[in-house]
Amino acid sequence: MAYIATWNIRHNDKNYKIGEEVPASIGKEAIQRLIDLGMVEDDKKNAAKPRDDKATE
Repeated sequence: MAYIATWNIRHNDKNYKIGEEVPASIGKEAIQRLIDLGMVEDDKKNAAKPRDDKATE
């Protein structure tokens, strides 16, 4: 599963910039903490959002 950084994150001396993928391999507890803090989002959550084509007309 992929997670996307919504904030700049430093974890175990590794930096993740906004929009970068944060691997689940950093640990289940670490990912859950980052989700709870709003610092990462589940990539599938964003992909499931319907596109609003009328907004660009």
